[in-house]
Amino acid sequence: MLNAEALIYDYQRRRLEATYCDFSQYSDLHDYFFGLLYPPPDRRARFTPRNRAYSRIVNSRFMRFIVLPDTVRVMNQVTELDNMTDALNRGFARELCSRGPLPDCIGEETYFDLCRKTSTPAQHERQFDISYECFYFGELVIKYVKMNLEDMIRLIPRAVIRNSDLIDLAAQTYYTFRRHRTMLASFRLALHERELSYIGRIFGITIDKKPFVHPDDKG
Repeated sequence: MLNAEALIYDYQRRRLEATYCDFSQYSDLHDYFFGLLYPPPDRRARFTPRNRAYSRIVNSRFMRFIVLPDTVRVMNQVTELDNMTDALNRGFARELCSRGPLPDCIGEETYFDLCRKTSTPAQHERQFDISYECFYFGELVIKYVKMNLEDMIRLIPRAVIRNSDLIDLAAQTYYTFRRHRTMLASFRLALHERELSYIGRIFGITIDKKPFVHPDDKG
């Protein structure tokens, strides 16, 4: 089924690159997303230990002691999003395999049909909600937390981390967001508009949802 999952991923990547083609000059964002956050299926297994280490840290007593409950909730949503995306993609791949020999590639019509057959609008909206909230959380950290990455990592005991890929992900996330801090709000609003519109097109619905803004965020 890995070949079918690769076809699903290939369509998703082409779609995202087309949807955000006006941001193509930010090649580091492209490499960060497709290299560290959402790599191809045949490379995702490499990050299983990293993701387990992340979950262990987020749910440790240490994290509950040093950060606010809302922060732990948002950080847990990263794991929820990862698991949900994997589950949905496996469902799409199984449905595609059930239709006979695999094509060389799939297009929008086939992908929309797979979504309608194996998933619901609520699942895709949940994916979006988590993506939006996690991105916004990163934006707020860059805007308001007066602490650099070295300080943050120094707070966490090495015995808790125990994974170099996780440290690399933390570093790349921090520096990528920091490098584009003046553009983060624009990126977030584009994400909101374009992804909800895309979900609406898949299921033939209109999603009327205003962008959430934290009451303490002064812009």
